Amino acid sequence: MTAADRALDAALASGLVDDADTAVIMIDLDIVRRQYERAVAAFPPTAHHAVAIKSNPLVCVLSELAAWGAHAEAASAEELLLARVAGFGDRTVWDSPAKTRREIHDALEDPPGLTNVDSFAELERYPPGRTVRLGLRINPERRPDTIASLATGVSGSKFGVGISERERIIEAFALEPRLRCLHVHSGSNSRSLDPMVEGVAAVVALADEINSGAGKPQIDTIDIGGGLPWSESADEPLSVERYAAALRSAVPRLFDGTYRIVTEFGRYHHLGAGTTATRVEYVKQSGSSDIAVVHVGADSFVREVYDRDHWSLSLRRHGELDSDAHAATSDSNESSARRVDVVGPLCFEGDFLERDTAGFDPVEGGWLMIDQTGANTFSLWSRHCSRAFPKVLLYEGADPAGTVRIGKDRQSALDAISAWS
Repeated sequence: MTAADRALDAALASGLVDDADTAVIMIDLDIVRRQYERAVAAFPPTAHHAVAIKSNPLVCVLSELAAWGAHAEAASAEELLLARVAGFGDRTVWDSPAKTRREIHDALEDPPGLTNVDSFAELERYPPGRTVRLGLRINPERRPDTIASLATGVSGSKFGVGISERERIIEAFALEPRLRCLHVHSGSNSRSLDPMVEGVAAVVALADEINSGAGKPQIDTIDIGGGLPWSESADEPLSVERYAAALRSAVPRLFDGTYRIVTEFGRYHHLGAGTTATRVEYVKQSGSSDIAVVHVGADSFVREVYDRDHWSLSLRRHGELDSDAHAATSDSNESSARRVDVVGPLCFEGDFLERDTAGFDPVEGGWLMIDQTGANTFSLWSRHCSRAFPKVLLYEGADPAGTVRIGKDRQSALDAISAWS
């Protein structure tokens, strides 16, 4: 039984989860902290690790990261406010690609630690004489190594200024002394480290050229963005330790003290810390299929349901180690193993979490566990059908029964519909 299972049992026994809770989101803070500390150890002590709010915007989790010394990365004005509410103060990087004049005006009253400008048009919106620390986002225009919707560092991307506009970039720095940083993000959930390392190397070379031409170290920070997938150990090919080692080998200039490093990891920090538990409301038959109806679907798992070619979910019954291990016990009798469709609660036909799956036997009233849901799942919450956001439980994996607590209450029905009224 996993720590998440034990935390759910403890919450049920203590009444933290009641009959009205049809689903709960559980976050293991031990894992979040471990991931953050791995990043801190992999990079120089002067590096700032700005955790991407969009991956997991729960204030109860963000406030823990703020207390540990992390920075935050905000992708909108609203996330900038979230960072302040969570306690990051000016330890925030503001990266929104669509900053309005009003948002910029308001932010300059108490500016974040770093504001990354997405375009030359945006750069013109910062009035002279106002104190603000600016970076410029550079599109490295490199080959993608992820799915198209996450490939931000290719030619034609919606993000940043193409590195091919080298002369105009150099001129912008000459005219704007508040520009102190170059920002690069080649894409998210990469399948290899190479494009990420190549993008950073290109931007460091550009920073060296700008500083050389200016005759002084105008650029003192390189924001290398995020993009790392989830990894649990340093031995994995895409681990944070291997990424830092690859950068150190390919771009030693980044580690000699010339530049401060800023990271913006999201999925890396949060994915494996989250488990979603949902009650099975019905088990019914439709034609030749058994169908288990549960209380999370395309509302919480937008990518996984709408883009099944690229995303998947790891489902198991509460108390079982994992679906693969359970299925392995049935391999010798695969022809007779029960196969089930797992469907969500939304009122459209495509709301399937899993089709024709074997390896667990859902029962009405039982709990289904969905592992590795701590990043880019509930943060993409869909209001389709106006369902309420579930309760959030926090726990610490070493002793979940003794530490489980409510991090965020279940949303009321009135709060859920208030967006429309």
